[in-house]
Amino acid sequence: MAAAARLLIGSLPTSRTSIFTSSSSTSLASTSSSSAPTLTDDDSKAQEDVELTTFNVNNPCQPPPRRSSSIYSSSSSSSSSSLSSSTSSSPARGMNIDTRQRLADEIWRELCRHLKIRAAVAACSLGAAVTFGTLFGATLKTEKQKLDDYNKFQETPSVEKIAILEEHKSLLMKEKATLEKKLADFQKVVREREAEKRRLEIEWQRRSEEWFRYDQEQQRKVAKRRSGDEAAKG
Repeated sequence: MAAAARLLIGSLPTSRTSIFTSSSSTSLASTSSSSAPTLTDDDSKAQEDVELTTFNVNNPCQPPPRRSSSIYSSSSSSSSSSLSSSTSSSPARGMNIDTRQRLADEIWRELCRHLKIRAAVAACSLGAAVTFGTLFGATLKTEKQKLDDYNKFQETPSVEKIAILEEHKSLLMKEKATLEKKLADFQKVVREREAEKRRLEIEWQRRSEEWFRYDQEQQRKVAKRRSGDEAAKG
């Protein structure tokens, strides 16, 4: 630092105009240096000490100049950049292994929940599509079979048509007889249940009358016994 100061003092001009010129060139250099890569704290302090020493040697009666704005801007920009980098990296450095593991587990659970919901919706949609397709296919197959049978029946001659219709009629008559028999059996069961219901109602009515007569008989016996006891006491 002292050697740099001596070199600067030896290279300084003696006239006042040259001093002003040199000071302006120094300020321009400092401005260009501020636009250049940022100075560190040690470099800025060394430059400030050199400028103060140079000014005190050439102008002993004048007060020292203020610190240049370029130094302030460079130091403030470097400090702000270091502060922002430290603040931005402090949360990541502040988290320990347990916290990171917990955050990772929470994110994974959230993703799994969304995936499960999507899988359930997809499964329901697929099941509905399969069911609808099965029903629609069965309906189409039935309709196609009916249409094929009708076309085949139309292609047969009249004698065969009559025979087929007679056979179909006999089948329908058998089904009618079977259904009538089932209806008769059902009506018989209904009549039996109605008769059983009436029989139970009659039995219940008879028993309720017997219980009522028995209750009245007991009340008469109790009243007769009380009257006999009162007559014996009197």
